[in-house]
Amino acid sequence: MYKYIMYITLVIHAVETLAETSVDRKSISAGEGIVLLLKNKNRATSAQINTLKSAVKNTAFSTLHGTLQDLSTLMAQKTTDMAQCSLISRTESNDFLEKAFKALYTKQCVSNLFTYTLQDTNAEITDTTLKYLTDYIAQGNAEQIINLVKQQKNNTKNLQKISTWVNQLLSSDLLIPNDELLEHMEIDPAITNSIYRKMDNQLNFTSFKSEINSMSLGLMNSANQEDISNNTKYFISYLHQNRDFLQDRFISETLNKTGRFLIMNDFNQEAKELFTYNSLIKGPELDFDSVFYYLLLAITQGDENNVSTLISKYKLVENYRNLPPRLKYWVANQSEKNIEKALQMYQSLISDHPFDFYSIAAITRYQTLKGSESGRHIAQATYLKNAGTTSKKHLAIRSSEHFKRLLVWLKLGNHYFSDQEVKTILKKFGDQEYRSTSGHETVLFHTQYLSKILADNNALIHLFSNLQKIHVLNNGETSPDTLKTFFPLKYTNLVRKNTTSDLYYLILSLMRQESAFQEKAQSSAGAIGLMQIMPKTGGGVQRGVTPRQLLLPATNIKVGTKYLKHLISYYSGNVIYALASYNAGTHRVNRWSKVLDKFKGNPMLIMELIPYDETNNYVKFIYRNLFFYNLLYEKKAELPKTTLDFSTGLLES
Repeated sequence: MYKYIMYITLVIHAVETLAETSVDRKSISAGEGIVLLLKNKNRATSAQINTLKSAVKNTAFSTLHGTLQDLSTLMAQKTTDMAQCSLISRTESNDFLEKAFKALYTKQCVSNLFTYTLQDTNAEITDTTLKYLTDYIAQGNAEQIINLVKQQKNNTKNLQKISTWVNQLLSSDLLIPNDELLEHMEIDPAITNSIYRKMDNQLNFTSFKSEINSMSLGLMNSANQEDISNNTKYFISYLHQNRDFLQDRFISETLNKTGRFLIMNDFNQEAKELFTYNSLIKGPELDFDSVFYYLLLAITQGDENNVSTLISKYKLVENYRNLPPRLKYWVANQSEKNIEKALQMYQSLISDHPFDFYSIAAITRYQTLKGSESGRHIAQATYLKNAGTTSKKHLAIRSSEHFKRLLVWLKLGNHYFSDQEVKTILKKFGDQEYRSTSGHETVLFHTQYLSKILADNNALIHLFSNLQKIHVLNNGETSPDTLKTFFPLKYTNLVRKNTTSDLYYLILSLMRQESAFQEKAQSSAGAIGLMQIMPKTGGGVQRGVTPRQLLLPATNIKVGTKYLKHLISYYSGNVIYALASYNAGTHRVNRWSKVLDKFKGNPMLIMELIPYDETNNYVKFIYRNLFFYNLLYEKKAELPKTTLDFSTGLLES
């Protein structure tokens, strides 16, 4: 947290530092300004200062030089010329630091204008002035209105304008009212009543969300079928009484996970009622959610007629390319009576969403329908194109600076700035004008180079989160070597030492998902290290192990691997249950498995019906990872092929 605050402060105050310093502005660079800031504010170690100094010499901030000089000069003038301020702020820029500097400048301009307005009690407050001050107030400076009202209390004309302005802000929800404001101003009674209604609604809505979440958890922890029945009736009755509050994604997700739990326990009609309530929550993605769950319910009931009716009613075949991945998968799955049609759908899914779990499931189905060689061919054609490696001469000067700055943020350990720099780089590569003038080979090299920088600096979280985007920028030509940076072989000696060969890939897949191979990773729940082990769990697996010891890779992998092997054995080799238990706890999975076992012939349905969203996605992501480790490294003798059998949910080697 301290580092995050330190570097946000760096951006916010860099311009001010240059404006305040006595150094000749003509000779100071943006990077030197940042160094000065850190020195003056005592917010950095000598090593960090030296890193930034080196970056300045290496021209990592050269293109910001002119922008920062201009803005620091304007800041020093304490201008109130809002036309000039607006012109600066409207200038387009893809550089996140430049945007931050310009935003700071605009904010300072408005602050100057506000200060000027407060100082001159006789000046007429114009509509234009109030227009600019609206943005200032919306940024969280509402308390300043009180000062303005007090200062203008003897100027009837100005006070009337301010009153009209404040009423407009309140009616537009741009201003959050407080008692002091209402005390000092004449607020329109209708607006006052509206304010109180909104405040009551917000309070009631917050209470509704909390109650719905609590009721959902209580229902899913029901001790028996009778309790489930009673809790469900109360839950649905409460929804009906408060249907006006069905309005955001959190509530939608709560209804969906509760519905999955009800399907799992054969309360199908009640689940359908929840999905119907969910359909009242509007939004394109949420509409697809409702259709998906109607379809899932029909599939679990084995109701082929209803499945066909739903596919026809919602035109899921005609609109196939616009569907989200999981809905695409199940529409194709339910169309397998026409094998060629289903294969085309699976191919479309794989092409459109190559790194989604459902594409991996689609490849498995493709292989089942058309043979193992066909499945292997489509996988290799999708992921193992020989993109080759291009010359470093393609590294453009402008982009080169961004890469230099990225290396600075990575070295300083600043995740926020690193993430922003990566986004800036990828946004630039996605610009059509840049792509047309630079050429595909240049873009391809840059994405390879970016992947290598992030991998070499162990910034794997930034790397993993941009897998799909980089692949799209490469026009689907991500090279196998680049793809391996997204699914790296890490700590394999320790993994090999602690387990049998058939679990190598699974352990790597789990570590990638749990910690992105960050040794010191610690979750908000208290899980520790590479395999994210809770201290209590670690102590149960290896007596006397401490949280500090779990931060050591050797100890963490030893304990985590031993625990996962225990879970796989406990669930008779069912890796879906074992992974779900690793994430959500054995006590929950024991309850779920009693009712999920009826779907043992279709592990995909088991994964879909896992009630907890986090666990549901967790299992799918690890299987996705397992697929890519097999694909990329299966020729390595020391890491033999291991897959998940979709007909049993078991591991096979």
